[in-house]
Amino acid sequence: MCAPYSISAIANKFIALYARDAELTPIKLQKLLYLTYGHWLIENGGERGPLTEESPVFWSQGPLFSSIRKVLGEDKTDPIAAPIRPDPLSPPPFIKDDAGLDRLVRTIWDRYGELSAEDLVVLTTAENSAWYRAAEAADFQVEPRPRSLTPGSERASASPKDKRLLLLSPGL
Repeated sequence: MCAPYSISAIANKFIALYARDAELTPIKLQKLLYLTYGHWLIENGGERGPLTEESPVFWSQGPLFSSIRKVLGEDKTDPIAAPIRPDPLSPPPFIKDDAGLDRLVRTIWDRYGELSAEDLVVLTTAENSAWYRAAEAADFQVEPRPRSLTPGSERASASPKDKRLLLLSPGL
């Protein structure tokens, strides 16, 4: 593996492999990217450097990558149909010929791909998860369970306090 990669390029790997056959929404993609990031850290213990150029941030719905959120938005629930383009004037970033990354992405998909976006939010924000422990250690008032991700419910029910980004170093 020739990491670090842009998180958009890793996202585009998931999109290229799975978006046609599965419902890959922005929230689901964010959680799969976070799980990929975490598995990389566990497998490599930091010895091979970071997987991505960007670290996740902690939000009321759990961990996410700011650059992906900026491109895809925070409230969109429609499945992703096209590669992510961080710069609309440039082609989307892709990673080719990296068997290790391909294996990691396939492992994450095989393990978590059948879960819904809401299930992945619950998984990544569960009590004792890395996200929960880091947020708790920073003395943020974090709800143990996230709000529903059904279309429209987040905007209607989340307070401005809940929507703030909790910018913490990932404590994985």
